[in-house]
Amino acid sequence: MRRFRARPSRREQLQRTRAALIAEAGEIDTAFQRMALRMASIRTELARLREALWPASPGRGWRGFRRPRVGGPEPVGRPAPPALPLHGRALRHAAMAVLARARRPLSLPEIHRALHVGGYAIAGRTPVKTLADALGYEHDRGRARRVRRGVYELAELTPARRRRVLQRGDHLGHQVARLGGVEPHPHARSA
Repeated sequence: MRRFRARPSRREQLQRTRAALIAEAGEIDTAFQRMALRMASIRTELARLREALWPASPGRGWRGFRRPRVGGPEPVGRPAPPALPLHGRALRHAAMAVLARARRPLSLPEIHRALHVGGYAIAGRTPVKTLADALGYEHDRGRARRVRRGVYELAELTPARRRRVLQRGDHLGHQVARLGGVEPHPHARSA
């Protein structure tokens, strides 16, 4: 098997570019975590206000019209155009990495949004069902725990398995970096 050989100066330049992109991706991920927590608190407050304005208690029916929805932006936006489509094992690894980084239970729309922010798209005609099936598979294998309908968290994992979950998710990130111009090793193992 031939290894990727570059001149030492070119290789150093590629490594500096890679390190800069990884650092920038880490900054974006940190900012996204802060925004996700803020979005969750805003949605909770919007739901509370909806209940105060249009209660759903028995005997207080709103005849002739429906209660308005909670409000705010759509739960899951569209992925960025160069997004890497995921399915199967790669999707499961990326979703588990999202759960590992969050360190709290996440709903399917939150996981879906995190994948989009991470530069991924879920392949298939029914992306939410595909994501739910992937997490259901991980639940059946004991690596994810279903908290309630549509909400999952990382199951109790050994430190080595938790490390592997994060590494597999990071390996997919290198494929996304390739879309920005950084070429990976030509014989790198794909997920």
